[in-house]
Amino acid sequence: HWDASTMSRRHAERLWQLVPDTVQALLEVGPDLVDTFVLSAALNTHARAAVSPQSPALLEQLEELIRRHQPKHATTALQQSNLFAQYAHVLHFLARRRPLLLIVDDLQWADAGSISLLFHLSRHLRGQRILLVGLYRAAEVALGRNGERHPLEPLLNELQRTFGEIHVRLNQVDGHGFVDALIDSEPNQLGRSFRDALYRQTAGHPLFTVEMLQGLRARGDVVRNANGQWIESAQLDWRILPARVEGIIKERIERLPSLLQELLQVASVAGESFCAEVIASVHGTDEWRTTNQLSIVLDREQRLIKTQGRQQAGARQLSQYSFRHILFQQYLYNSLDAHQRTYLHRAIAEELEACYGDEANLIAPQLAWHYAIAGNDPRALRYFMVAGDMAAAVYANVEAEGHYRRALALASERPSGAVAGVREQIHPLYTRLGRTLELSSHHDRAMAVYEEMERTARANGDQRMVLASLLARAAIRITVNFARNPIEGRALLEQARTIALELNDQVSEATVLWNLLILSTYTGGDQYERLDYGEQALALARKLELSEQLAFILHDIFYAYAGLGQWQRARSALFEARELWQKLGNLPMMAEACMRLHWTYLVTGAYEQAVTHAEDAYRLGVESHNIDAQALSHFMLGFIYWERGQVTQALTVMEEDIAVAATVNCLTPLVGTRADLGLLYGELGDVERGLALATLARQTAEEQLPILRFWPHAVQVSLHLRQGDVAAAQELVTALADYRVVKERFGYMPFMWVRVGLAHGEFALAQGAFDQVIALMDALYDDLWEADIWYLRPDVLHLKGRALLALENIGNAHKVLQEACSAAERLGSQRALWPILVSLAEAAEQNGGPPAAKRLRQEARVIVEEMAQQMDTPVQDLFLGLPQIKDL
Repeated sequence: HWDASTMSRRHAERLWQLVPDTVQALLEVGPDLVDTFVLSAALNTHARAAVSPQSPALLEQLEELIRRHQPKHATTALQQSNLFAQYAHVLHFLARRRPLLLIVDDLQWADAGSISLLFHLSRHLRGQRILLVGLYRAAEVALGRNGERHPLEPLLNELQRTFGEIHVRLNQVDGHGFVDALIDSEPNQLGRSFRDALYRQTAGHPLFTVEMLQGLRARGDVVRNANGQWIESAQLDWRILPARVEGIIKERIERLPSLLQELLQVASVAGESFCAEVIASVHGTDEWRTTNQLSIVLDREQRLIKTQGRQQAGARQLSQYSFRHILFQQYLYNSLDAHQRTYLHRAIAEELEACYGDEANLIAPQLAWHYAIAGNDPRALRYFMVAGDMAAAVYANVEAEGHYRRALALASERPSGAVAGVREQIHPLYTRLGRTLELSSHHDRAMAVYEEMERTARANGDQRMVLASLLARAAIRITVNFARNPIEGRALLEQARTIALELNDQVSEATVLWNLLILSTYTGGDQYERLDYGEQALALARKLELSEQLAFILHDIFYAYAGLGQWQRARSALFEARELWQKLGNLPMMAEACMRLHWTYLVTGAYEQAVTHAEDAYRLGVESHNIDAQALSHFMLGFIYWERGQVTQALTVMEEDIAVAATVNCLTPLVGTRADLGLLYGELGDVERGLALATLARQTAEEQLPILRFWPHAVQVSLHLRQGDVAAAQELVTALADYRVVKERFGYMPFMWVRVGLAHGEFALAQGAFDQVIALMDALYDDLWEADIWYLRPDVLHLKGRALLALENIGNAHKVLQEACSAAERLGSQRALWPILVSLAEAAEQNGGPPAAKRLRQEARVIVEEMAQQMDTPVQDLFLGLPQIKDL
């Protein structure tokens, strides 16, 4: 057992140390057990190896016992009783020296004598330090033996009557938990995918799981690394059954009549689940008889399969069954040779098609699998494509990728023209596979697919396919993702435009213009050129009635309109795009449209609508398994909670959104949301933490998406000023572009250029350049007013009011601060309102109105207290510890 790795070295040593005591027990209380239960030759050998040389008397007594031992004749009832008594006495003797655990396996095969011994021991071992564990298969006992009641059954009933509930049902353990516990009993680096695969193979069945894992180790499918941890090897193969598992299953299957074995073999080819009518037709037997054999013999009696209910197939209803254990199916499938499998796969596929008729596409994955193994590539190719489309339609992107890759492999293996329409199938296969990978945020893998697509197209002289590849790659290179490369994207678009003009392909020309719009957006190109690209593309899409293309262009012309301050026009384009996406059933793009609508409402100060659209976007992102959409939907939601004074909720939303974005490297939250989170921590008093977040956000932007770098850069300036580090702020502000330059390039991102303007204004205020602050805030306010932007409008007015206060221009300061107060109240911005009220109180004091100042401070205090009540204790302590809060 030790050599077979079924026990540890420690356990083997403990048993070995028991040999001298066992010899002593046999000599004193169990002499008749020698050559009855214990072979004398083996006993003598083990005793000589285990007994100390200092105990020669013990060995001499054993040899004497063996010499005078005479072969016994047939055991009488009296002799059997005596042997059972001696067996119990030996166990008593050993248990007095150390506790014993006795395990008796496979009790379903025990003969009458063994069962009688167990019954005797159950009566005579009470009160001893002995635990007796018996293992048996309940299904085997339930079947009886030779048409009669199983001899173990009376013993089980008697034991339960005497001792109560004593069963441990191994088939009721938490299968996943058992698999994890078994794997983790030794150091390993075996991840979730391995554990799930092992569970799928064994269903958590303890024996099968242990044997399967040992088999994988013995074959080298699982090996130890340099640190002694178990890891997967490159040759991991789940199809090979361990010898012991195969033996157990083989014994059960071979007891069946040949007809039932054949039915099960056909069923094993059909899969883990199968239909009785299909099996009967392929096997050539009567449906009613087959169904009876499956339900009565193989399900109720043999417990090899189980009934799964009825399944509608066209106009028919099919009787559904499944194997109780995948290893049963695997064993039966392996018992067939290659020719038998090929024949059966083809026959089953044809019968399934006949059953389902016009609805055969519903089982496309099954049909594709059967036809692929049967060697019918054209049918397999068709059904793999259908299966991929079905999976993609419900956003099961991993499954869709697998089906498309199988179809592409089949199409690529055959020469063009060998199968009708094979070239026409390759083109959409590449684009569908690539798009599926993009939706899963695997942009590098999508690029590899599109590059292979171009090579295939050029080899076949297919310029339209080359054009499609160029456009697909350009779309990845120019948009915000980990594979972004604007320079390469522009080069790809130039190549694509040349080919589109050569082919007089206006559809592709519209696509190129749309992509040039996107490229200009993400590189800060000329805003009027951007608008021109968008409107040209829009005109072509409307002219050619390209509904999907029109939706994409409307979706992105938002940037051109918003960049010029035309936020209502941008919103109208997004609403039209969202309606088109809804008609097209495109959930990921509906999610993005809702996210951008959230953006427009936030910028224009309609927070309720902004929250509604953000939550719609998140829900659609979840439904479509689009993590990018989930991350983008909430990238400014935390700011709204911050505005409302719900600080704890703001922190939670921001931190969760950053965590989601990190899983797919969604850069806008990793830069913008992280920068805002840093500023929020700064406002709460934890400036160091805020600076760390802002610095990381800026580093991320500069390395991966430089157009966003102004956002965290501005936050860094503000945080250093809060810290009182004017020198550090000055170094940063010197390198920070004027807000008007940022607005000219990225007008659609007020989150960025308004923050830049405020950072310059805050620095000027710290420097005492009050006239500069007023001029800068006037210009910034005019830009906000002209575009009907309310984002941070109270902050702009507040900063101007503080500069006027510093110049002791109390009248104008009061007027501007009142306007700031009204703006904050209109927005419901508790964040901005309470400090504005404090500044108004200061203006009232300077104007000789202490009662008014006191009232304003009290209003500010109420807001602060309401905000503090909603905060978690650590955040509340930070907030209430701020000097300006203590002053209230």
